[in-house]
Amino acid sequence: MSRTREKIKRSVAIRILWVLLSVTFIITATHLLFQYLNLAVFYQQVGQFYELSNRFDFDDESSVPTWFSQLLFLAIGVSALFAAYLQKDKAPRRLWSIIAGIGLVFSLDEISGLHERVLQSIHVLLFQDAGPTKLANAWWVVLPFVLIICGWLIWQIARLLPTRTLFIFVLSGFVFLSGAVLIDLFTSVASRETFLNQGVYVAIEETLELIGTIIALYAILDYLETNYHTTIANAIRQLKPKR
Repeated sequence: MSRTREKIKRSVAIRILWVLLSVTFIITATHLLFQYLNLAVFYQQVGQFYELSNRFDFDDESSVPTWFSQLLFLAIGVSALFAAYLQKDKAPRRLWSIIAGIGLVFSLDEISGLHERVLQSIHVLLFQDAGPTKLANAWWVVLPFVLIICGWLIWQIARLLPTRTLFIFVLSGFVFLSGAVLIDLFTSVASRETFLNQGVYVAIEETLELIGTIIALYAILDYLETNYHTTIANAIRQLKPKR
C-alpha cells in the first residue's frame, strides 16, 4: 500500500491532472463571478467591465477559457503523436495518429468555432429561421454520427490498448459529451441574457467539456508514463548536457 501511494505521489501524469483541474475550477469561478457582476449587478451597462467579463466568458471565442481549451487539445495532439512515434506495430501507431489528428482538429475548432457554424447551417437548412427547441435541434442530426465515431474509437482502443487506458478514455468521452451535447441541447433553447443561463448553465456545459478534455490528456500521459517510463527517462538523460 505504501509503495502504491509513493508511486501516485511521484506520478507526473497525476500531478499534471490535478494542476489542470485546479486551473479549470479557477477559470469557472472567475467566469461565474464576472458574469454575475456584469448581468445581475451592472446589467451590462458598464462598458469596461462588460469587456473584462468577455475575456473570461466561456461563451466567447476570444477568451481565456477558449485559449485554455485550445491548448489542452493541442497537448492531446502532440502527446498522442509522441505515443504514435513510440509504437512498433502499425495498428497502434495508426490509432494514436488518429487520436492526435482529432486533438489537433479540435484545437483549431476552438478558435474558429467551426462546429457551431456547422450546427447553425444544419439548423437553418432543416428548420429555416425557427429558433432551436429540444426537438427541433441540429444536434439530433449530428449526434448519430458522433456516437458512431466514438463507438469505433472505443472499439479500436479496447482492441489495441490496455484496459486502464480504455476506461479512462471512456470516462473522458462520457464527461465531455455530457457537456457538449446534453447540456448544450438545453442551453441552446434558453435565453442567454440572464445570469442563470449565460453564467451557470454555460459554466456547467463548458466545465464538463474541459474536464473531459483533461481526462483524455491524462489517459495519454498515463499510458506513456506506465508503458514507456524507462524509454522517456533514458531519452531525457541523454539530452541533458554532460558536465
